[in-house]
Amino acid sequence: MFNLPPDISYNKEQLPNGFAFNFRHSQLGNIGRILLQERPDGQTQILCEVVGDPDDPMTAKRAAIFKPIGIELSNQLDVALGGKAQGNPTFVDPPPKSIEKIASKIIPCPKSGRPAALLIFADYAEDVGGLEDYARLMYSKIVELDVPTWVIAPPEGTGRNAAANILKVHPKREPVCKLTPDEFNQRLERIVAKHCI
Repeated sequence: MFNLPPDISYNKEQLPNGFAFNFRHSQLGNIGRILLQERPDGQTQILCEVVGDPDDPMTAKRAAIFKPIGIELSNQLDVALGGKAQGNPTFVDPPPKSIEKIASKIIPCPKSGRPAALLIFADYAEDVGGLEDYARLMYSKIVELDVPTWVIAPPEGTGRNAAANILKVHPKREPVCKLTPDEFNQRLERIVAKHCI
């Protein structure tokens, strides 16, 4: 029997042609899934997918955690389903997801009008892993704009003193911090002011 590390959870999802076991890390969000798909010959195919853009450095971190789990569980599933568990499972890139609408705001430079910062609003993030999920989903936009980028969770409470968890993800990642709107706006104003200097 295989025990998952304490910071990993999973859920089972029924698919049209089988099942998916989706794995989540408490700090990195969704990290991958194991697919069990029925084949026309009556066999069950086991596939592993690491989530994220291959060019995103965080995908390598997710893979380093998920691949050993995927290999061990796939081998155990293969044996349980009557296979011979010869070799490691097939790791495949996940299919492109449907485009999810994620609230974001480009902050323009007051001098040039060019993008100076990007804010991503993680409306449903409940933890650091949730913030990472939003960063992963917006990776291509973050790279395209190449400006300072933050992922912002909903505030905890109401009013100007209600702080929110904020994760800076580009150009250099920083640890999550908890800031009020006024505190964050002061930081943002300093960065935007330096944009065209």
